[in-house]
Amino acid sequence: MIGLLLAVAAGPFAGAFWDRDLGSLTRELLERRGAPQAALFEDLVRLCDCETLAPLQAPDPLRQLVRIEAARRARLGAKAGSSATIWRDLLRKDFFRRDPGNPSLANALTWPDEEELWTGEIRVVEAPRWRCDQPAPPPAAQDDTGLAGALRRSGHPEAASRFAYHRASRLLARGEKTLAAEQARAIDPAALGQLGHWAALLRIQLGADGREEAIALARAWSGPQSLPARALATDHLARQERWGEVAQLAEGAEGSDRALLQHVRLLRVRALLELSRREDAVAAFPRDARSELARDLALEAVAGRALNAASIEVLSALWPDPAEAFARVAERALFAGALEVARSAAAAIPPSATRARIVDAELAFATGNRAGFQASLARLTTAHGSRTSERLARGRAAAELAGALASLAPAAPALRLEAAASMDALAERYGGSIARELATAAAALRTRNAASAGVVRISAPLPVPDLPPFQVSWPEPRSLLAIPDAEGGLRDWFPAQAALAGGPSP
Repeated sequence: MIGLLLAVAAGPFAGAFWDRDLGSLTRELLERRGAPQAALFEDLVRLCDCETLAPLQAPDPLRQLVRIEAARRARLGAKAGSSATIWRDLLRKDFFRRDPGNPSLANALTWPDEEELWTGEIRVVEAPRWRCDQPAPPPAAQDDTGLAGALRRSGHPEAASRFAYHRASRLLARGEKTLAAEQARAIDPAALGQLGHWAALLRIQLGADGREEAIALARAWSGPQSLPARALATDHLARQERWGEVAQLAEGAEGSDRALLQHVRLLRVRALLELSRREDAVAAFPRDARSELARDLALEAVAGRALNAASIEVLSALWPDPAEAFARVAERALFAGALEVARSAAAAIPPSATRARIVDAELAFATGNRAGFQASLARLTTAHGSRTSERLARGRAAAELAGALASLAPAAPALRLEAAASMDALAERYGGSIARELATAAAALRTRNAASAGVVRISAPLPVPDLPPFQVSWPEPRSLLAIPDAEGGLRDWFPAQAALAGGPSP
């Protein structure tokens, strides 16, 4: 019944408006003064011509939307004409026709306007004038807190959700998150068409829906714009260790937020590792990752098997000094007793690097190669220069080796006493803090049943990294209006590819 009454009241006005003929609409309004819906269409003529809109004297949800749309034009400013809103149309002078169809005044009898019309009398109507080159100031702000509810009670659920989305996103942009969250609860994403995915994301972002809803949203949404939804979903799934779903949802992620994209890609790598798909994990690793957590994940991805071209390429991309990465792989392998893996990692380190000498000594110690151990230790600690910096670098390398040997000793005790004696000798040579580190390691090496007490490296599961902070550029609704269509319904605006008034489609 509401729809029928709306159609009857708006019929003559709506027909002219949707024909994009403001001239005919102006004539209809003049000839049907005071008719139901006349005030709304008078507001629409003023909006389309960028004229002043007076404050409302009584509540009227549809007329209030006209004023909010006018205020948006002022907010968009110079960008309004290129925005994906109705102002791209309205700021074109030829979008509407404005000829009211006045008769020729040549040889015509004219007299002042009266309520009563004589047979054959035709009113002369002043043509509406496009003033958007010098628009009127925006209307005075009015309280729109309850507008979404008023629209819904009036039987306009789509307009209510569209306005609620607009208001919530604007409040969030201004940092008023509590008010935005209250407004978000009035949004029904299913009613908003192309805005539906954004509306669902906004509800999740503001806590109106839980993170579980992000999973369904990410599955239904693709492309770069879906990255925030995909990040929320994969992060939620990873914390629940639902790795199969993480791998599926994170695949093919794309977007312009570098930190957010990297978070999703690293979670996919982690998921592939948890699913024992190591080769896929190495292939999927983001080569531009630089965090320590990313590097630890890379070590986890290449661990347990001999290095190949793919794993060497990943480690070389992530570390400023790849020798550091190869050395860490070798040490992990030695602690795990994987000697072939350790040898493959050692072979990737440039022979001239200090790291190569440390790893050579660790390998010789782990395999019980006494001669090889002494030779490697000599290459590491023999003086190659007299400068203090060079001497300290050799001392630090010796201390690092000592700590590694103390950790390796429980699994490879054959050379622990020889190594302890060598560390004591080096301690006398260097003195200071380096000597204390060497002496501590030597004492640990001499203790048969607790050679690595206080030094043993205990592996721990890698944590799920924190979701990076991110901001969303919430798209503007194309139209904030709700305009009767003469059939009992409402439309927000003309189709995006509508023909120009009086001309072909562009």
